[in-house]
Amino acid sequence: MEQLGKRLSMSSQGVAELENREANASITLAKLQSAADALECDVLIALVPRVPLDDMVQRQAVLKATQEHDRLVHTMKLENQERGVVLSPDHTPTIERWISKRGARLWD
Repeated sequence: MEQLGKRLSMSSQGVAELENREANASITLAKLQSAADALECDVLIALVPRVPLDDMVQRQAVLKATQEHDRLVHTMKLENQERGVVLSPDHTPTIERWISKRGARLWD
């Protein structure tokens, strides 16, 4: 800790506080960058998906297709038109349409 303190131009207590802030995710980017500079390092921040992107897209398309279906059913009920109309619970065509043609609007 003493060697690190010398490189960072801070006391051992300051290094311990910096390490605690880092461990608690309360360190500022400025402090992290300052420490990286003193250690001749770069700070890299990356957002890494927890699930594969294809799975995220599929899940969102299913959600959109279900919402679309539910709105349609609701509207038809309001207009007293739901009788005699088969509204398939199979959303596959709508899901595929969301992915292939409306992909840019999936998270709207």
